[in-house]
Amino acid sequence: MKPRGDLAVNGHTPCARSSQGTPGGFFIERKDMRAQYFIAVLLLVFIGCSDSGSDDKAPPPAFDFTGTWNGTMTGASSSSNFVIVGTQTGSTIAGVLTNDGGFTFDIAGSASGTSISLTGTDQASPTYKIYCSGTCDGSYADGTWSDSVGQSGTWDAAIQ
Repeated sequence: MKPRGDLAVNGHTPCARSSQGTPGGFFIERKDMRAQYFIAVLLLVFIGCSDSGSDDKAPPPAFDFTGTWNGTMTGASSSSNFVIVGTQTGSTIAGVLTNDGGFTFDIAGSASGTSISLTGTDQASPTYKIYCSGTCDGSYADGTWSDSVGQSGTWDAAIQ
């Protein structure tokens, strides 16, 4: 039987055993493995950094909630007037709501397109919260509200 050492394939010399331990295989030169490793790492980086293609990002707000808003909250059995002094940075809303009953709430929320979502936390009793959602055009806002004790209703407000 003629030895296989006289054959060359793609610049590699056959041997009796490859680096993988299989008879008749070929040695892979170290520089070739480094190139393959480099390419594999690049692929992983590009796959990991690629955009998933989904458009799950919220649209930017179409309004600015910064300013003083006068409004009314109406429930099943009563209504209350309130004032919100609000600020907005990007889609994040913050502020303070004071109602005509003397209660003060810290406001935190978000804006997306014409949608607004606010949570008010009672400064005197932080376990009591009001949740408001609705729409806003920059000068008028309205929607629905609920609270942490099961009450609900509607609200509306206009900027001063």
